[in-house]
Amino acid sequence: MTLHIREITNEEGNRLSRLVKTTSSVVTMRRAQCILHSAQGFSPPWIADVLFMSPAWVRHIVQAFNEDGFESLYARYKGGGHVKFEEEVRLEVVSLATSRPRDLGWGSILTEAARTW
Repeated sequence: MTLHIREITNEEGNRLSRLVKTTSSVVTMRRAQCILHSAQGFSPPWIADVLFMSPAWVRHIVQAFNEDGFESLYARYKGGGHVKFEEEVRLEVVSLATSRPRDLGWGSILTEAARTW
C-alpha cells in the first residue's frame, strides 16, 4: 500500500508551487516539494530518492499534511529551557565577570603568559 496525499485543489497546488519558489525556509520548501511529488502520484520511496530523504520521513510529511494541511509544512522551532541559577551563584558569576584579573590575583599569571607569546 502506497501512501498519497488527499486530493488537492488547483488553489492548493498553486500555493504549494509558490511556497517551493518563494519561501525563505528550506524546511518549508522541501516539505512542499515532497507534497507536490506525492500529489503527482509518485511513491514515497521514489520521492525519498529524488529529495534525499528517508521513505519514512516522506510518509511522515504526507501523513502530517493529510491531517493538518499547510500548517504541517512550516517548521515548529522550539527554544530550550531557561538556564536557572540560584541567586548567590548568579551574583558570583557577575562579580567575576565585572572584576579585573589583577584584583583576583591573576596579574602575575597573565604577565607570564604575555611574555611567552
